[in-house]
Amino acid sequence: MKKSKLAEFDSEMIERVVSMAQEERKPFEVIKEEFGLTENEVTELMRKRLSKDRYRDWETDRKST
Repeated sequence: MKKSKLAEFDSEMIERVVSMAQEERKPFEVIKEEFGLTENEVTELMRKRLSKDRYRDWETDRKST
């Protein structure tokens, strides 16, 4: 199984990814280019870092764009 790049990230980098995922219109392409994370890795990170309600809102917002 391939090791996730997330294991190499410090808390500052993780917060930056979370922030970008919430703010960008096309966050996955930008995050992939800058950090090398897949859409699935970003989604898993968001699921872990956000409350259930905030994650649900984020998921709804990203699917509507």
